[in-house]
Amino acid sequence: MTDAMATANSGASKISTSRLARLANIDSRLLFERLLARQWIVREQQDGKNSYRLTAKGEFEGGEYQTSDKFGTYIVWPPELLQHRLFTGLEEKRLTATTLGKASGVPGRLINLLLQQLGWLRSVATGWQVTERGQRRGGETRETKDGASYVSWPGALQEDQYWQQALAQLDQQVGLPRALDGRLVDDCGERLISNWLYLQRVHFAQQWPLSEGVVDFYLPDIELVILYWGNRQQDKTATALQHKLTRAEALSRAGYVVLELTPVALEELDKRLTRELQKAGLRLSGLPG
Repeated sequence: MTDAMATANSGASKISTSRLARLANIDSRLLFERLLARQWIVREQQDGKNSYRLTAKGEFEGGEYQTSDKFGTYIVWPPELLQHRLFTGLEEKRLTATTLGKASGVPGRLINLLLQQLGWLRSVATGWQVTERGQRRGGETRETKDGASYVSWPGALQEDQYWQQALAQLDQQVGLPRALDGRLVDDCGERLISNWLYLQRVHFAQQWPLSEGVVDFYLPDIELVILYWGNRQQDKTATALQHKLTRAEALSRAGYVVLELTPVALEELDKRLTRELQKAGLRLSGLPG
């Protein structure tokens, strides 16, 4: 593994990660996720099972390998680590979709849908339930007094690189070239609209040709067209500006429901699209009814 393997015997006075978690009175899964998030360890697969490898950061903090006949090779830590800021507030900091959303400016309902997209939770009749993959990131299924189920997460989730990458897809300040489903997009507004529809599991086409011209988004199930007038290069041409005044009217005359969006509308995209699509008769994910 690393040079630390050669010093396995020196770890005799040190304790395992699970033992460290028990002494700190926290769930061992939560500690493993915090260590992963801090990049003190990395997760690997060996014979279909999870194993953990120390990084240079973990070795610097006193982590070493120890081997026993019963448990094989595992990581041990100095007991003094309990005084490290790593444990500050670790036991209290459980996050819900609502609190995760407030921290990132995203509605909690979309946070749950994004977590579902990652495969970390699933929708059930009573609400949401953590999956096995979500459990490996410290997720726990809980119930409200009314019997509704939801999933809580450790504070370390906010430092998870996969969560950060997925959350960036809902940030209009981040210029990513692809949407969640891999579609190429021309600007952040187009990406946000595409991701919102995708997370809602809405059947839609992008840059779809109709007899009245190519439309930005077309929802065939409810014959609704979304025209996005953003900062894309094609929106700034003389032809685009000329058609802007007449296209929506032509589409309406042809029987389509037309929704026009500008960059300003992106600030309340969830409210706007939820209201308009429900009005058009579409049932959305993560909403009652």
